[in-house]
Amino acid sequence: MISSTWWSGSDDIDVIIDGVKVDKISLKGSDIKGPRIMYEKLELSQGEHSVEFINNTKNYLFLYSVEMDGALSSYQPVTPAPTPTEPDPVDPEPEQPSGDRAILVVTLTTGLEKEYDLPMTDINAFLNWYDSRYAGNGPAKFAINKYINNKGPFSKRTDYMIFDKILTFEVNEYTIQ
Repeated sequence: MISSTWWSGSDDIDVIIDGVKVDKISLKGSDIKGPRIMYEKLELSQGEHSVEFINNTKNYLFLYSVEMDGALSSYQPVTPAPTPTEPDPVDPEPEQPSGDRAILVVTLTTGLEKEYDLPMTDINAFLNWYDSRYAGNGPAKFAINKYINNKGPFSKRTDYMIFDKILTFEVNEYTIQ
């Protein structure tokens, strides 16, 4: 691999040959001294080999050329096949929501928007909490159960809304039969 070093060069580059990580290199340095050999792998068997340089940082990977004995095959990008997912036989399918529901969209003072698909009982509890807190009563935070958005090994996931961080909120009601 012919390259150079510079202050903005990556200092964490994996070298993978024939699908096996064989080395780690760095292109970080104080100045450019011109192109030179930055990586060399000797004693490879005769035949075709694949070589990958994987940049593990957001810094630059400078690549001027690759020098080798023999012909260079054209680049064929490889897209990994998606891994099929099968339902876990131990975990039942999550119950699909039904009845009167609403999408609660809360805009925080930071500009971040949080969106929740909730039953109307939770929406009404939120509205009652907000009105009480506005009147100076009740806790400063409100717990929102994330229900079917419960991803991972958790038994329950909860977001807490902080009263003085709420800029606006919107309620979009609907019914599922």
